[in-house]
Amino acid sequence: ENVSSDENNYNCRYMEWWTHEDILNFLHDKKLEIIKLLFENEQQFDGRSLYALYERCQSNVESNYQLLNSQLNYNHNDNLPYVTYIRFISEVRKQLNPIDIKCTIRYFFWYILKNIHQKFFSHIE
Repeated sequence: ENVSSDENNYNCRYMEWWTHEDILNFLHDKKLEIIKLLFENEQQFDGRSLYALYERCQSNVESNYQLLNSQLNYNHNDNLPYVTYIRFISEVRKQLNPIDIKCTIRYFFWYILKNIHQKFFSHIE
């Protein structure tokens, strides 16, 4: 079972940079296991693919729901609850916001320390 780790956290990267594993971790973390079934065997389905799917879902909510539900029913003999589909869209939308503030703060802290170190220690050999 895929579980997110601090070293490889999808929250610290833009969705377009996500790997297939990041998507599976995201769906697991958001308790969207039924939707995860749709992507588990699609190794080429990455962050850009997820973003493209999200855009399609935004432009035509009902027909894309029917499409995903049919695919889930055909491949896994299961049904996609409509509310789960809406929650999936909502969770993806949240991820499209700027990178998590904790990661941003961590980066700036590292950057400041790096510059302090260069300023005070670059002339010392």
